[in-house]
Amino acid sequence: MARPRSKIPDGNGGLIDFGRDDVFGLSPDIAKALISQAGGLLIALVILVGLYRLAHKFGEAFLKAQRAQAEALGKQAQSMTDLHCTLSDYFKRDNTEHREILILQKLTVEKLQNMGERLQGMEGKIGR
Repeated sequence: MARPRSKIPDGNGGLIDFGRDDVFGLSPDIAKALISQAGGLLIALVILVGLYRLAHKFGEAFLKAQRAQAEALGKQAQSMTDLHCTLSDYFKRDNTEHREILILQKLTVEKLQNMGERLQGMEGKIGR
């Protein structure tokens, strides 16, 4: 028994005859369902292509921005490490200099006090 030829409604009240028993190897019922949904599928395909292009365009820009931000954070981390080392070296070196300055200040204060005492002693001798 021969299968009926596939005829699909064309939307204007007519039928489209494919001239074969099946459409692309599909049963007529499945072919009818696919063709009736062709408009929605076409719109969905256009939306998907548009979303893909947007994702590709903005996704690439986003990844470039993320890469630049990661590089900036790496540079900042390196500069913070360098700053720590520099400050550590400065305080180690500067601590010795501060000790020397404090010792010299104490010595200067002692000498000034001795000079003040000597001046007071001289005033006492001169004032008599």
